[in-house]
Amino acid sequence: MLGELQDQIEQSGVRAGWIKLSAGDEGLTTTETKILRAAAALVPQLRLSSGSHTIRGSVVKQQT
Repeated sequence: MLGELQDQIEQSGVRAGWIKLSAGDEGLTTTETKILRAAAALVPQLRLSSGSHTIRGSVVKQQT
């Protein structure tokens, strides 16, 4: 994630401008939690925007 935000996406010459995340509706998995926390740490550090979505919205409050 950090490489794509500071350098480029898969040798494309394009740098990511924001972080987009998603989570399933069955409760946050360990992996989803890890990724959400990593993104939350990077957003203020790199002064970026982020967005997140779920399928039906049942885990929205857990994502904050």
